[in-house]
Amino acid sequence: YETAPDEVIKYVLGWFGSPPAPIDSEVRERILSMPRARELDVPVAEPTLEDLRQRIGVNISDEELLLRWALPSDQVDAALGQRRGWSPASLDGGYHPLKQLIAEVSRRSDISYFHLEKGDLRLTLSRVDRARQGEEVRADGVTGRPPTVAGEVASESVHL
Repeated sequence: YETAPDEVIKYVLGWFGSPPAPIDSEVRERILSMPRARELDVPVAEPTLEDLRQRIGVNISDEELLLRWALPSDQVDAALGQRRGWSPASLDGGYHPLKQLIAEVSRRSDISYFHLEKGDLRLTLSRVDRARQGEEVRADGVTGRPPTVAGEVASESVHL
């Protein structure tokens, strides 16, 4: 036991939490008496959110800030890359093509099933059984009327 890796010393010092089982007192004492153990037995100051924002970026969300602090940049970029530029909030407010499409499909009585596929995105709109009974159908806040011809199912499928 003349040397011990830093990871073992850190483990004995409790850097990774409490050990699941007690460490033999002789082994513990031997490791903690090493000069390297004294070097590593210094409290590590956790950075504040302000420190992280200065180092990583001021114009990013808290979620992205913490991810960038904990993970390599390429992993964070890959995880967040698909979400950039789009959020559910982007559908709020005035005109939006997707909102317009949903409104138009819900207004058309000759369409009871609509499927749109682009890349790995899939959007399917269909009328439920209660629609065939003459009840009103809501599609993302837009009111429409179901087809009135019993037993006839109209469908539309679009692949981009």
